[in-house]
Formats: sequence, structure tokens, C-alpha cells
Amino acid sequence: MSTLNPDRKTFAGGEEAQKKISEGLRKALDVVGATLGPAGRLVMVDKKHQKPEFADDGKTAIDNLILEDELENLAVLALCDAAEKTSDVVGDGTSTTMMLLKAIYDSGSQLLGTEAVFKDERAFTWTPHGIWKEIKESCKLVLEELSKMSRKVET
Repeated sequence: MSTLNPDRKTFAGGEEAQKKISEGLRKALDVVGATLGPAGRLVMVDKKHQKPEFADDGKTAIDNLILEDELENLAVLALCDAAEKTSDVVGDGTSTTMMLLKAIYDSGSQLLGTEAVFKDERAFTWTPHGIWKEIKESCKLVLEELSKMSRKVET
């Protein structure tokens, strides 16, 4: 297995890059999926020159995963970042966060290049920036609705 050079930058785009990133997400989620939910299973993490560790959460499982392909590994790093943020804010739900990230990525990828129509009947084609903007707006709406539904809990 090759090691990644942290100083090297990889630039890629187009369908080939999308396929590699999607494949990296799939490979990573094969590992993470095992830990999902209350019936989640343990995942053995190989630590070079150390005793193996058993992980029962997605964050620990994914933190130690390195894929040989650099673009596929970028997907793993994105999942690590999402899991880290979820763990810092919530403390749990890292596997679910990573599953959602993959679902959002897949949905966005399917939209790329397709045509849509505004409410005023103007047509447009989905671009990466447009999809990103729509995701951010949708997140705001979801958070507003969750805020309305939430109840304060005192312990």
C-alpha cells in the first residue's frame, strides 16, 4: 500500500473524479455501515506495529482508513471531517452523518447537468455551485423546522 505525500496536491475533475470519489465513499461506508445503530457490530482496526483496536463507532473506524487511490482517499477525509464535527457537537451519530453525506453526494451527482425549471418557468441546468447553494438553503430550512419541533429538556 502506498503512503500519501501530505505536501502533494491532486487536482482532478469531471466524471472520472466523481466516480473515484463515489467509490471512495462506498468503500468507506462498507466499513462504517457495520457500526450503524444500536445493533452495530465491532470493526477491527489494524494499527501498524501495535495491537489491533476494536471500534464500535463510525468515527473511530473511519479515522484509521487509508485507501490507495488519492481521489478515493479524499472521500474518506471528507467523511472523517464530517464525523469529527458531528462528534464535537453531538457526541454520537457519526455513522449516520457519514451515511447522510453519501446520500447527499449521490443525489447531487445525479442532478449535475440535468435541467430544471424555476417557479417562474425559466429553465436552468444544475451546476456544482447551484447544487451546493441549494443544499445550504435546504439545511437552513431543516434546522428551522427542527428548532420549531424541539422541546427544552431539563435534567
